[in-house]
Amino acid sequence: MTSDLVFFDKMPSTWEKIAEYVAPSDVTNIDFTGLDINEDGFYVLFFHVKNPAGANAALYLFVEGDYTATNYYCQYLRGDGTTVSGNRVNNPTIGYVFSGETVNGIVYIYRDVDGYFRYLTLFSYKPAASIRVEIRAGAKTAPVSNITQLRVHATVAGAIGEGSRFILCRVRTK
Repeated sequence: MTSDLVFFDKMPSTWEKIAEYVAPSDVTNIDFTGLDINEDGFYVLFFHVKNPAGANAALYLFVEGDYTATNYYCQYLRGDGTTVSGNRVNNPTIGYVFSGETVNGIVYIYRDVDGYFRYLTLFSYKPAASIRVEIRAGAKTAPVSNITQLRVHATVAGAIGEGSRFILCRVRTK
């Protein structure tokens, strides 16, 4: 049986872990370098962050050394109890981690057909009795020719606590 849906010919065939980082101390940035999304297809980043800092922090995802938050936008949908809300913000947030708490998430990272860096994130945070879930889609305001470098940045110094873990996988379609 053959399919007329060419999309399925492009489905991922190989997931390969290309980087893993466990924070040895409290840090603000995690950098992934030596990447080549043009060759690799797209990336999936798994993260678990605990925040020992005395303030709540957003986690941003920067690309290609552009650390200006306003060069990115993201749209989110949040579920909190029986309340569902959403908004568009002018920054590259992939997650939030409240002071003394943790966040777990998955980020799909890719370049679209016009060359724009994009991501889609699913994450959960807050303790069990007040758990929240968010879906975020983000994009850079200008195209990039490749994605060779990513930075996860906490908006509060040291909010990526010791033991926080990141696993970056490439997902090849060939």
